[in-house]
Amino acid sequence: MLFTNALRVHGNPGLAAAARDERVVPLYVDDPDRLTNPNRRAFLRESLADLRRSLRELGGDLAVRRGPTVDQVVAVRAETGAEGVVGADDVGRFETGVRERLAAACERARTAFRLTHGPSVVGPGRLLPSGGGHYRVFTPYWRTWSQTRRAPETPEPERLRTPDPFPGSDELPEAAATATALPEGGERAALERFDPDRAYRRRWSGS
Repeated sequence: MLFTNALRVHGNPGLAAAARDERVVPLYVDDPDRLTNPNRRAFLRESLADLRRSLRELGGDLAVRRGPTVDQVVAVRAETGAEGVVGADDVGRFETGVRERLAAACERARTAFRLTHGPSVVGPGRLLPSGGGHYRVFTPYWRTWSQTRRAPETPEPERLRTPDPFPGSDELPEAAATATALPEGGERAALERFDPDRAYRRRWSGS
């Protein structure tokens, strides 16, 4: 299971799909072509630490590898004997390029490659005017948005099963933030900012 932008266990269709398999290796690749800004890397480090803690609470873990994304995914697949790779259908320029190269690498290795819904609540290309192009006025856009079906909320897995031994991991990204007031990274901090009283926060009340 390749994590990219959705560094969370709740509302993650890719993780939910991977968790249904007999064994799963949650993986994040710290690609040198991706994040270089020190503030973003500091936020990323906190987010990955929080994700690893959540995965461990579910019985799993998080492997972090440093290097080109496709190369590292292929290496972990070979180490573990994984029969398939699961990822989110992200639409950023970097993510699109990785997705295309990873699909080709999996095809060459005769490995299943499965994409799930990405992190957006509405898939790309669904909010378009009938004549094509893009909306230039807010009200027609809002009307279409209001009538468009959102992606269903995906609950977190009840349990994760990982292979033994679990693949080795590099250190979490190191970075010293230069900004003086950054939001705390991670799913827990995000949920606290969004809705501190929501029921699914209770299992973290002692952490």
